Amino acid sequence: MAYLDSDILPIAPPRDLASRPAAWTGALVNARLVEAFATLKRLPEKDRPRGFRPALSFVIRDTFEDGVAAEALRDRKAFAWSQPRPSAAAISRMEEAIEWPSKHLAADHDARRALLIFAYCKGFGRSFAKCVAANGLKRGDVERDRLRGAMTIAGALARAAVPIR
Repeated sequence: MAYLDSDILPIAPPRDLASRPAAWTGALVNARLVEAFATLKRLPEKDRPRGFRPALSFVIRDTFEDGVAAEALRDRKAFAWSQPRPSAAAISRMEEAIEWPSKHLAADHDARRALLIFAYCKGFGRSFAKCVAANGLKRGDVERDRLRGAMTIAGALARAAVPIR
């Protein structure tokens, strides 16, 4: 259980089987969902949904704007190179974990929402308290619902004998 003791959750589980947990727990479900959102953040931008963009440019650009645009493009490329792409195994774990809340918490909307808010905030590096406040929720209620949802998913995965990978 050493790999779940730290406050910073791992991006990939340890390779040696001795240090992996023997059974599904709420903490492990939380770690896998945070890992899923962190993997989603590291996917190349062309694979993620984009906002609406018109086909024609209605802005007449001048040389100053071209310089600013070039600088922004350089910054974006530097960020893209600093973020390593996730491995195929990480993407596979992401696809598996991202469906757990909707599959196992279909009847419990509050637990599903709390678990997804927590995983999104931790995976994308956002403030959990600010996300909770932005949704008009109380942090204590969200924590209680998140723990209940994680334990429900852990129980369902244990009953289904889903292997820990």
